[in-house]
Amino acid sequence: MEIIHSVLTEELYLSCVEELKQKFEQPTWVSSLMTWNDRIKVGITGSCLTAWVSESIEEKIYQEIKKYLPNSDIEKIKCRYYIWQYNSGISWHDDGMYKFAGTIYLNDKWHVNDGGLFVWFDKTSDELKVLIPQQNTMVLNTKKEGHLVTPVSPTAENFRYTIQIWVE
Repeated sequence: MEIIHSVLTEELYLSCVEELKQKFEQPTWVSSLMTWNDRIKVGITGSCLTAWVSESIEEKIYQEIKKYLPNSDIEKIKCRYYIWQYNSGISWHDDGMYKFAGTIYLNDKWHVNDGGLFVWFDKTSDELKVLIPQQNTMVLNTKKEGHLVTPVSPTAENFRYTIQIWVE
């Protein structure tokens, strides 16, 4: 797993947050309870809402992160906003259907007690590792490492906001 801090420029980061907020009241959201495969919902009782990132923002994200991507032949990425509601998370998986996958964290701050922690099996050290979501940080899974997101606490101050990125 690669961890990249300050992955987006401040201007693009703020544009992503603004677009996410604009979508809050639009009928563009789908629920993980309806669309995710049962094997990645094991032990998860909450719903994660997802909506497409606009093509213009998606292209800007691609231009800023392409230097971190493992394959220079990549011409396009797919991006979705995620709203991780209370009790939402995702059980153990490895993104095996994708060439690689990533997450960019959009919350200004996140506390360990809020849950929503990113946990992965680091193949290099043969250990489980944990990341507390940090503003404008990207986690990039290029080695198909197994990982999960712990359920977001029902007492968290806010929902957990991310951009999920995939290349098929």
